[in-house]
Amino acid sequence: MKMLLKNKEKSLVISDVETKPLINKLDSNKKKNLKNRTVISVFIFLYYLIILAFAFLSDKSDYPEFAWIPSLSEKITGIFAILLFFMVLIPFELAVFESLKLIFHKHEKIPIIIIMILCSIVYIIPLLVYLIAQYFTTFLMPSNQEGETVSIQKSYYLIVLSSVGSLIVLIVALNIILKIYKKDSFKNVITINVLLLVIVFGFIGFVFVALSKGWTVLLFIMISVMCTDVMCYLWGMFFGKHKMAKVISPNKTWEGAILGTITTVALLLVYCGLWQLDTKTYTVPILNWSFTRGSYVLETIISFATVNDYSSWLILCFLSVLLVIFSILGDLLFSYVKRKFDIKDFSNLLKSHGGILDRVDSLLMTSLVYFFYSLIATSTFLFSELI
Repeated sequence: MKMLLKNKEKSLVISDVETKPLINKLDSNKKKNLKNRTVISVFIFLYYLIILAFAFLSDKSDYPEFAWIPSLSEKITGIFAILLFFMVLIPFELAVFESLKLIFHKHEKIPIIIIMILCSIVYIIPLLVYLIAQYFTTFLMPSNQEGETVSIQKSYYLIVLSSVGSLIVLIVALNIILKIYKKDSFKNVITINVLLLVIVFGFIGFVFVALSKGWTVLLFIMISVMCTDVMCYLWGMFFGKHKMAKVISPNKTWEGAILGTITTVALLLVYCGLWQLDTKTYTVPILNWSFTRGSYVLETIISFATVNDYSSWLILCFLSVLLVIFSILGDLLFSYVKRKFDIKDFSNLLKSHGGILDRVDSLLMTSLVYFFYSLIATSTFLFSELI
């Protein structure tokens, strides 16, 4: 009996000795993962900060009294606009590559390269046309009031027409390639068409907002996405009981989504409200109106300059809710794709953060929605000015 007890004690001591290195190794891995996650988080934050800075430095207006940095010449703002264009091009290419890896194998390089080139053309052409029209030509910026309205309208028509033309070419060519390489199953066709449309026009929308609306509106979009993500998570953690999409995204709850939406919309209203504190009055030559810079920011965000203050805030509430809802839907859409292809992340490029698409899914959907909303709203306003 004593021998058995001694052997048992001895085995316990040995097992404790063997367990300690394992525990230490696990603790070390946790610390390493936390360090990597922190480093990547800082890098992502700085990247967004640089993009926002370029948007700030490229922010120009046809009217000197609205110039945020009057000392910068138009050519210099154009250079910063080009830098912004290429800063966004890098994650764009990586995001397209991550989506193509879902259906094409590593050895199938030719279709991947062809589709990436096509997507790059669709991304580059509309924005390049807009850049040239707004920053490097004087033809579209006449001095008279009516000409200025036509100038803005032409710029919008150019980006719409070039986007639609590029879109048609991309869809046709993409599906021909899928057919040739026998990747045209229903699952592949739907997935890759939807993903690439969201990716391409989401990135176009993001840059378009930065260049045509300015850094204040870009910040508005970024706040809507980041606050939605954080607020929905926090409210869901404390009050979440009913799962929104148990299979697709187990952590999302209806309580978190609803409370997160309310909180984010409130924060966006506060953001716009803070701009109203700027009471310095300016005059817009194109409309011969006078109002504060804060009101100008609000009108730029909602893209309507013909409504009164009361209506502006109603439209802002509608737009804020719309962006928050599509931010959540964007996250769910990309999560659904990952579940369908049985992957945890789109890639391991950002280590513990996953891939580019894992980080920008909500931002792409939100930018896409605001892009189309802005085109419709601004076109409506411009049409009303010309009739």
